[in-house]
Amino acid sequence: MITERKTVKELSFKYVPPIITTEALL
Repeated sequence: MITERKTVKELSFKYVPPIITTEALL
């Protein structure tokens, strides 16, 4: 369960940051 949650968090973090960084730069 812990590993699954970690993977999900990592995936969400990898997919979300790019948008936040682009918005921050703009």
